[in-house]
Amino acid sequence: MKRRFIVAVNLMLKVYKPFEEKYGKEFVFKIVGLIK
Repeated sequence: MKRRFIVAVNLMLKVYKPFEEKYGKEFVFKIVGLIK
């Protein structure tokens, strides 16, 4: 179960990095806020 979570986090980071470069941190935090 924990391993699955780690894989999910790694996937999220892979997706997150290009978004951060394109749109900046504020935008990413807004999306994360919407998800939570």
